[in-house]
Amino acid sequence: SNGLTVFLVNDPNASLVSVRTFIRAGSIEEGDYLGSGISHYLEHIVAGGTTAKRTEDEYKTAISMIGGAFNAYTTTDHTCYYINTVSKDIYEAVNLLYEWMFFCTFDKKEFNRERKVIIKEIEKNNASISRQFYQLCQTNFYKYNPIRLPVIGYLENFKALKDADLINYYKERYVPSNMVLVIGGNFDDEKVFQQVKNTFGS
Repeated sequence: SNGLTVFLVNDPNASLVSVRTFIRAGSIEEGDYLGSGISHYLEHIVAGGTTAKRTEDEYKTAISMIGGAFNAYTTTDHTCYYINTVSKDIYEAVNLLYEWMFFCTFDKKEFNRERKVIIKEIEKNNASISRQFYQLCQTNFYKYNPIRLPVIGYLENFKALKDADLINYYKERYVPSNMVLVIGGNFDDEKVFQQVKNTFGS
C-alpha cells in the first residue's frame, strides 16, 4: 500500500537466499547534483552504516551471525544493496536491509571516512589511462544525456557536497515507492511476505 514493488522468486533447489533492494537513484537521475556522484556517496554511507536501530559494529556482528555476505553498488540508473544468507535467516536479512534503507543517521565519523575513501577512488580513476579513455568516449558520444557523466562523479563536484545535500537526497529517494525489493531462494512465500509487510510495508 505504500508503493513498494516486491518480487518473490522461489526456488526450492536453492541452497542460499538473496535479499536485494534496488533504489531508483543512479548517476543520471541526480538532478541538481549531476556530476557529483551523490548516489554513490550515499551508498557508501547507508551500506552497513550506523542507523537509529544499531551501530555500524552491531551490524557487522549481526551479519556475521547469519553467515551473510553483503555488499552494495551504484550504476547509472539505480543503487542496489544485498545480503546473501541461508534460508532460516531470511527474516533477519529482510530486517537488516529495512533498517539500512529507512533509519540511516549519517554518523559524522562514518560520513568523513567514506568521503576520504571516495576521493581516493576518484583520484585513482583519474590516474588510470583506461578509465580516462572510457570516460572520454562517454563524454564525446553522449553530448547531452547525463549518462556521459561518471557514476562516481567529478572530484570538484564531489568535494562541494555538504552533509545536508546527502540527507535531503536520502529523504527524497529512499522511500518505498522508489524501491524494488527482490527476494530469491527457498522459502515460505506467505511468511516472507508477512515479514516484508511488517518491515518495508510499515
